[in-house]
Amino acid sequence: MKNKLVILLMLFITSCTASSTSGEAISSSTYNSVNSSEMEKEIAQPEEDKSIIDSKIVVVTKLNDLKPSLNNLFGENYSLVTKYQPERFQNVEEVVFIYDSQLLKETPPGTFGVFRFEALDFIVKTFNNRKISLIHPSNQKHAVDVINSLKIEDFETPTDQRLLLSAALDELYPGMSKHGKIGVLTKTVAAGGSIGFLPRGTHTIVNDPNNFFSMQFDTRIIMYETQDDLNYPPSRFNKTLERGEIDSFKHTDGSRIIMIRYSNVQRFESYFLDERVLNFEGKYTSDQVFSFFNNRKNLQERPVPFVSPNVPYKGEFSSLENRLSPINACKLEQKNKRVGEYSNQKGFPFYTRIPVTGEVNIAILAVDFPDVPGEADFLPIYQSQISTLESWSEFVSDGKMNYKVHFPNRWIRAPKEARFYTTLQSRLSNQQYWGAAISEDLQPTSESIQQILVAADEYVDWSVVDFLQILFPLDSHKYGVFLYSHGMDLFTPNAGRVNIPVFGDVVAHFTPLSPDPLARTMWDWVAHEILHFQGIIGHGPMNGGHFGVMMNQHGLSKALISWESFIMGHFDEEQIACIEPDNLSEELIIKLNSLDAEGGKPGIKSLMIPLNDKEMIVVEKRSDGPFSKLTPEYRGFTAYYMDISRQAEGVRCDVCDPIKMELTNFWRYIRNDNETLYCDTGFLGHSGLCGYPSVVQHPGYYLDFNGFRFEFFNDGVLSVKRLFN
Repeated sequence: MKNKLVILLMLFITSCTASSTSGEAISSSTYNSVNSSEMEKEIAQPEEDKSIIDSKIVVVTKLNDLKPSLNNLFGENYSLVTKYQPERFQNVEEVVFIYDSQLLKETPPGTFGVFRFEALDFIVKTFNNRKISLIHPSNQKHAVDVINSLKIEDFETPTDQRLLLSAALDELYPGMSKHGKIGVLTKTVAAGGSIGFLPRGTHTIVNDPNNFFSMQFDTRIIMYETQDDLNYPPSRFNKTLERGEIDSFKHTDGSRIIMIRYSNVQRFESYFLDERVLNFEGKYTSDQVFSFFNNRKNLQERPVPFVSPNVPYKGEFSSLENRLSPINACKLEQKNKRVGEYSNQKGFPFYTRIPVTGEVNIAILAVDFPDVPGEADFLPIYQSQISTLESWSEFVSDGKMNYKVHFPNRWIRAPKEARFYTTLQSRLSNQQYWGAAISEDLQPTSESIQQILVAADEYVDWSVVDFLQILFPLDSHKYGVFLYSHGMDLFTPNAGRVNIPVFGDVVAHFTPLSPDPLARTMWDWVAHEILHFQGIIGHGPMNGGHFGVMMNQHGLSKALISWESFIMGHFDEEQIACIEPDNLSEELIIKLNSLDAEGGKPGIKSLMIPLNDKEMIVVEKRSDGPFSKLTPEYRGFTAYYMDISRQAEGVRCDVCDPIKMELTNFWRYIRNDNETLYCDTGFLGHSGLCGYPSVVQHPGYYLDFNGFRFEFFNDGVLSVKRLFN
């Protein structure tokens, strides 16, 4: 019986991603926002009775298509219910939860003390003397392969623990085994490790190219950081690779070689999760690979190169004289804000805890603990990014804001063990490491921050610091190490009394060791966090999107979008064309310069149309740039709509459906419903936004919104006209 339960659990481990450790942690408070996949259907059943269930096993699920599989596994020895009703389970020994969105609302895993519930997980634990099995909402397309190939004797009965079974994952990707043994030549992962987007147990990591080509592999993957990396550049195979490309071909020894020079590893997951893709030969960009999967990662068609349409504008530009409105017409006043409050800032007047112009002094500390020492190799990498952060601040503001970074060249040792520098919520999210839960903080946050400031007192002049960002060793993640303060009165022997906002965290997938180059950087994380304290609400208009450092600090673009620069006082008439609707009675032809290429330099970066005193349409030009690595699909125009009178609920929800999240937010991208465009690859809860119309508007496209038509041409040229007079 129990072995059969193990098989059941295996069936529903997700195949949507291949690394649970890179998934977002989901707290119990966010489950109400989780949405069903298109494959999940609820059973329309009458209200269940209240009789006592005599079966030893109960399966709680609302998924309609599971019953045949459950009957085959358990015969008559289980009961199927759609609600968790403990009063009926007096004689039940095991309860199996197979979640959909409704069940997540009714009985979230947090009910059983499970505060991390990730895509590759199923969790088995004892709760009230009963075995509880929790299965993450998952893609069931591999169920037939699993049930036909699993061998019961390969598995032991699970005990009270979180289970990530490599053997089960192998079975979930039967296509991989058809390609034989896979070898990966890379320096980004140590030999013996694994690549997050490859199923565990399917591949061998090799760091030495000589050994790599002497070993027996059917598929050889070579992962580059630079063209001459690994002593095996593409030129050895008469190939060339640019950033983000994949080349697949047959080697002379008969093995398949796949060469990757990547910018965003997450976008390669789909490539390796479908055996048909491994059969492709030729060169593809990562964007092409991503684009031939829909949001369920099913193969659509062989990719074709993206070519931006060539649609030049051959007429004359409009004269802006007498058509531009005073810049104050675009300063939407946020009237539903308390004076002095600086969080959740959406409009004018702008409140901030930290200066947004002039010199801004940032302290960055690498802080370790007696029981968790810092990584010696990481510190030089972090230090090397100081100049990038300082240069970025000057670029986005055209010198109106200058970050000055104070970063001691050493790990600062905190006086107590890592477990003291936590909050209750951060410990709950890491409870699997704790055993018995600690129901209160071991010391106040103020005391934790005070201790760290004193420990670094001889290395930092705290009297001039505006903001402190703390970096912790990766291993401290398991203790829930986290410090956060909007500012509190503190004291150090050298500086006296100070009041400094603080953000200190450790995120396992933001590390110099990350296989994703975009996630190896520290400077953009610091920029993102300090901007929150400078008053930028962030995470919008598209949380997880690739168009700004406040949407995704490890995305493709590190720009500030024009509304953020405007409310900070960095943009004015030199960068913004503010045009009221009455001045659009005739068609307007205007050219925008790229936010990414020019930052805060003079030159129109944004067209803003105030619809009234609370609503606005904003259009921007996006391209590659010194702090943006936008691939061709992302280069074009973006437009967003704001209503600053709306409350900000939903602005940050990493597990929400993106469209529903945007509908609750005070701003959102305007999407093209009339064209078939490339997928957006921003993500929420690591779910791509494919299947929705793109937010990127290329030459030849148009947007109709709120009675206006926007048409787009080459070189940043767009036209705006009224649809109705």
